[in-house]
Amino acid sequence: KDGKGDMAVSSSIGSNIFDVTVGLPVPWLLFNLAFNCPVVVEASNLEISIIVLLGMVVLVILSIMWSDWRLSKTLGIIMMVLYVVFVVQDVVRVYLTTNVVC
Repeated sequence: KDGKGDMAVSSSIGSNIFDVTVGLPVPWLLFNLAFNCPVVVEASNLEISIIVLLGMVVLVILSIMWSDWRLSKTLGIIMMVLYVVFVVQDVVRVYLTTNVVC
């Protein structure tokens, strides 16, 4: 609306780039410095993560379609719940299947 769609896309892309270049390595670096323990990134459950992520994308698109492509308080709550569900299931799954050894 009002010709600001490209600004939203740019912000989203910039946020993702920042997350990958700063949001991931800085906590890993701090963990390594604090505990003298390397951070090992594994992808043993990659297939399950991809399936869950694609399912979440479908749910997000359906939620947006349900709200007539308008951002509302209800849609915001749905998005937040979906995000929390995704993060919790991923952390629990990784915690239960990974042995952290320093």
